[in-house]
Amino acid sequence: MADARPGDLRLTGPAVLVGHFDTVKEPAVLKNVSRIHAGDIIGVSRADGTTAQARVREIEEVG
Repeated sequence: MADARPGDLRLTGPAVLVGHFDTVKEPAVLKNVSRIHAGDIIGVSRADGTTAQARVREIEEVG
């Protein structure tokens, strides 16, 4: 059975990014989320220095 590990665009599976647009002091991790659209490929930096890639299927704002 294949694992839907981020970074392998041949595999499918859910991934969720959670963060804030800004903080009291400065913009936060999702400050540019309005630039992302369905179909885009985004990169997420990992602790080991590699970058995971994922294709955006949909964007949903929860608030």
